Amino acid sequence: MKQSKSNTQNIKSDQSGFAAIIVTLIIVALVVLVTVGFLRVATREQRSALDRQLSTQAFYAAETGVNDATKLLLDDATASLVSSKNTCDVSDTTLWSPDLDAGVEYTCVLVEAAPENLEYGSIGTTQPKVIRINAVDEDGISVPVDSLTISWQAENMPAPPIGFSSGTSFTNQASDFSAAPVLRVSLTPLNDINRQALVENTMTFFLRPSSGGNNTGSFISGSGNVQNQGQIFETNCNPTDGQRACNFTISSMGGVSASEYLMTIRSIYGPASVLVDGTRAGGAGGIRFAGQQAIIDSTGRAGDVLRRIQVRAPLTPEFPYPGFVLEATGGICKPYSVYPNGGTNEGDAICALP
Repeated sequence: MKQSKSNTQNIKSDQSGFAAIIVTLIIVALVVLVTVGFLRVATREQRSALDRQLSTQAFYAAETGVNDATKLLLDDATASLVSSKNTCDVSDTTLWSPDLDAGVEYTCVLVEAAPENLEYGSIGTTQPKVIRINAVDEDGISVPVDSLTISWQAENMPAPPIGFSSGTSFTNQASDFSAAPVLRVSLTPLNDINRQALVENTMTFFLRPSSGGNNTGSFISGSGNVQNQGQIFETNCNPTDGQRACNFTISSMGGVSASEYLMTIRSIYGPASVLVDGTRAGGAGGIRFAGQQAIIDSTGRAGDVLRRIQVRAPLTPEFPYPGFVLEATGGICKPYSVYPNGGTNEGDAICALP
C-alpha cells in the first residue's frame, strides 16, 4: 500500500503535460492571428485592386458621356437638345446610351454649350489661336459686346514667379516674362464683312506684362485705326491676383455694336495659358460664348465606384490657321533660283502673266 501511495503522489506532482498544452495553445493562437492578419491584408489588396479596376471603368464611362455629348453638340440637327442640359437625366435613349456594360454606365451628364468664358491651356509661339467670338445672353440671343477681358500667364509659371519691370520695351524678355509672356492680339468685328471695313476695324495690339501700366484700353475703329496698329499696352500684372497673373480689358466696343468678333492670339517668348471673358453693351452683365467651347460635366459608375470629370470640349475644328496672310493680286512669282555656290535672277521672263 505504501508503494502504491507513492506512485500516486508522483503522478499528481508531474505538471509537464499541462505546460505543453498551454504552450501549444499559445502557438496555435499566434498562428491564427498571423493567418487572420494575412487574410485581412490579402482581402484589402484584392479590394484595392478591384477598386482600381472599377475606377478605371468608371472613368472610361464618364469619358463616354463626354464623347456622346460632344457628338450631339457637333450635330446641328440635335445641338439644341443639349445646349442647356442642367439635369442628370439620361433616360432618353434616343439621345444617350448610358448603359455600356453590366454594372458600367454614366449616371449624369451636364452640358453648358455657351459658357461664361473661354479657356485655353496653351497658346504657343508659332501657331496662333483663332477664336470666333459669338456673344449671346442666357437665352441664346445675340447681344452686342461692350468689353473683352484677356487674362493670361505663362503655361508653366514658376513658383514663386519672377516679377516684372515697367515700360513697353521687350528687351528684357528673358528675365521679365517667365511668369507671363507678351501676347499679340488681333480683333476684328464681323458685323460688316468687306475689305474696307476689315482694314479699318481690325485692331492689332501687343500686351506687355509689366509691374506698372494700366489694365484697360479702348477699341479703336474707323479710319483712324490704321494709324494705331501695333500699339503696345503696358499691362499691370500681379502673380497673386485673380485666376491669371495678367489681366487686360478692351473696352469701348459698344460703339461698333457687334456680337461677333474674330480674335487671334499668339504668344511671344513662351507658351501662355489664356482666359477670355466679356460684358455686353448697356451694362446688362456678362456675355456667354456660343459655338466655341462647351463645358461638359460627366459622372461614370462601375459597380459601387463613381468617377466625375469636367472638360472643355472644342466645338470648332482645330485648323492650322496661319499667323499672317500674304495677299497677291496676280499670283506669286519667284524669279530667283538659288543653288549651292550660286544663284540666278531670271527677271520678268518667267514671271509674265498668261
